[in-house]
Amino acid sequence: MSSKPRSPLEVLYHYVVGARTLSATKSCGRIFRLPNELNNVVVRVPASRVLAQFYKMTPANVVEVPWSKVADMARTGHIDVLDPGVVGLYAGPYQLRDQVGAISTLQSVPDAWVNVVNQTWLNNLPRSLREAVTAASDATFKMHLKTVHQTYERCLNQFIQRGVQVYHPNESERAVWNQQFGHHNLQWRAIKRELLGTVDNFEALLAATKEASRYQLD
Repeated sequence: MSSKPRSPLEVLYHYVVGARTLSATKSCGRIFRLPNELNNVVVRVPASRVLAQFYKMTPANVVEVPWSKVADMARTGHIDVLDPGVVGLYAGPYQLRDQVGAISTLQSVPDAWVNVVNQTWLNNLPRSLREAVTAASDATFKMHLKTVHQTYERCLNQFIQRGVQVYHPNESERAVWNQQFGHHNLQWRAIKRELLGTVDNFEALLAATKEASRYQLD
């Protein structure tokens, strides 16, 4: 007898978007380099406990806004900063790209999506079809990895051509963010336990990031 799936969804492959930014709307019109510059700034976060905690550790005013409403909130001046990756900003709904005024490539955490499938549907397929789905997903992911850098550069160049200011934080600025907001900070302990059960589970996942992957970006 087969065991009951722990989740109704199964990840087929990850869609690599790139690292998250610290991007200002046109109405805000500022470049953000350091955490203290977010004082009284309204930062939009998705429905993410991790990102909400990250920005609550800054002096920003944090608001959760659904992705479908971000462009309108930026257009009307209800948010000042959002943090998707460059590709996400460019591909965002309702011409979000037109509301971006400045991009700081902070690289705080990855901005990534996943392609999923219903496990019940997948498990009820004939074996040959399940294997075909798996093989197709693997092939699609490998093809995607060949385009990641090209897609990022194309989106970034499109923003530059639109007059968007792009700033790349220097090493000392990144060090400030790492020191204040890195996973070693004790303020993350409650989040680690909430999401993973124990801090040890986080350490195991962290160790796994040091292992070589069979997938490589071109």
